[in-house]
Amino acid sequence: LPQTPELPLKVLITTSGRETVLEALANPQLAREQVTVTPSEPGSYPDDWYLQGDLAERTNHPDRAEFCYRMAAERGSLEGATALARISLQDGRFEECLELTGRVLERAPQNGEAKYLRALCLMALGRDAEAEEPLYLLRRDAQYRGLAFYLLGLCALRRGDPASADDLLAEALLYNAADVKAWTMRAVALRLRGELEEAAQVRLQVHLLAPLEPLLRTEAFLSTPPSPDADAVNLLRPLAVQPHTFEEVACDYLNAGCPNDAIRLLEAPARLGLGEQASTHYLLALAYARKGLPAQVVEHALLASRAETEYLFPWRLEDYLALREVLALRPNDPLARYALGNWLMAHRRPGEAVLEWLRVLHPQAVEGARARGEASPTRFGERRTRRKWSDLARACLAGNPPQGLPVLATLYRNLGLAMARYARLLALAARYYARALELAPHDHYLWLERETVMLGREEPARALRRLRRAPQEVLGENRMAQLYARLLVENAQYDEAIAVLQSRVFHVAEGETSTRPLWVQAHLGKGSQLAEQGDWQGALECFQRALEYPHHLGVGKPAHPSDAVPLYRAGLAAYRLGQDELARQYWQECLRQRAASGEEQFAQAMARRMLESEMPPEQPANP
Repeated sequence: LPQTPELPLKVLITTSGRETVLEALANPQLAREQVTVTPSEPGSYPDDWYLQGDLAERTNHPDRAEFCYRMAAERGSLEGATALARISLQDGRFEECLELTGRVLERAPQNGEAKYLRALCLMALGRDAEAEEPLYLLRRDAQYRGLAFYLLGLCALRRGDPASADDLLAEALLYNAADVKAWTMRAVALRLRGELEEAAQVRLQVHLLAPLEPLLRTEAFLSTPPSPDADAVNLLRPLAVQPHTFEEVACDYLNAGCPNDAIRLLEAPARLGLGEQASTHYLLALAYARKGLPAQVVEHALLASRAETEYLFPWRLEDYLALREVLALRPNDPLARYALGNWLMAHRRPGEAVLEWLRVLHPQAVEGARARGEASPTRFGERRTRRKWSDLARACLAGNPPQGLPVLATLYRNLGLAMARYARLLALAARYYARALELAPHDHYLWLERETVMLGREEPARALRRLRRAPQEVLGENRMAQLYARLLVENAQYDEAIAVLQSRVFHVAEGETSTRPLWVQAHLGKGSQLAEQGDWQGALECFQRALEYPHHLGVGKPAHPSDAVPLYRAGLAAYRLGQDELARQYWQECLRQRAASGEEQFAQAMARRMLESEMPPEQPANP
């Protein structure tokens, strides 16, 4: 029967005696259950946090990335926990890495990345036997099998089994034939087995893949027997262009369990006439520690204090292990403490870094604060612990610093920057910077950084008074001259600011335009002062100079300039001098400028008003 689909239809099938055989209802209108979906709070899903962390990591925001990964891990995300374990390993937080990877493997035993990170962490701790267990499991993982065989080969080298290492590294090359590091480590294994001809064939393969590989030259040097006729160290002379290359390749040999080879390479720079570096002596200390020779560890720790320390900013994991070995034997070594603090700060561990730096100045105060629970590294920078950290920092500042420490000025600078950036203790930071400048008064970087940290947090007049006490050679430096001119402009000392801007040729970075606004502000301020005194001719000349792009500023005129403000004021000065046509030209040009700020838009509005009105207002406003 024709029936509207939306309406119900009842069907009855009966016998002749009207006995119901079947009764059915077609298109029933059932009462729908009201389901209320409560929207989740933003960021409540673990995947959201993980994706935010991944984006932050890709855009070079590691602190934000770690926070997002931690939030994802707390909500049960395996990807978040694995990413957090990777960051922990990079920052040297080995126990946290082991805990996170263990938690991931409990829930997902087949997670290849967690096994790989756990093996790397165990190898860094020297627990190779435990590291081999996840590596053997990774041999069946399509993504990590090549790396697994390579790391197993390193473990074999480290336990003194070059034959097994050769087999494992050959297996690794089956999965990645272009792995230069695996080829060179196989050459090491063959050399240690005494198969020098086979090792030479492997080095030839490395030469075909990467002819500039530093390990290729180091293996040739280590494979050459000593001869009175020729010094094999000349094979390493091309590496002397970048002295840190010796440290890099030495770390590869240390990781392969070859401390003797690492020692020969680290001693090569001195034979080539290069200067001694403190970081080189610390790696030598690590090599001797691996050989079980503590006397040599102490010797190289002492030699490090007499070597070059200006650029002692370690970043490698091997540097961290070396400094720990040194401090285990010399816990009060000030240079090693300083270097360890630099490493910790480079790996985003500011609380621990500050404690190491403060230990250099006053170890008893730091130990006492730690014993009382007043200096927890994880709470550095928190508002509720700021007072305790401030008291500790003041006590260390009042202590007697170690005598003869060449990096003492940099140590005070590091503490000042940390106090300002993380703990917001600006007054204390200023005192640390002042102590650093007492030791290095001619270091313009210290002056510039202190003023940059304090900029906007105090009166410009106070900063200017402090900067006037700087040596003339400091004020003559490029960036310091810009800062000095800026403070002069902010203090309305325009004549002196103009003199500073005219005193030198500025070298600005590509795309930088910081010198040009100072030039404009100085001449606008000077012109306004002359206008207030009734000298409109002098004001016009200043406003006209503000429109210039002097070559010595290092900034050229763009295709679409933003000179609305000086054009409007130049037109106003010309109008006051009775030069109506010149004023009209300036105002018309003002309207054609690109207005990017409110001040420029106001200048254009005033110029339009002056052009449209027959008689301008009695007192036109200056933007």
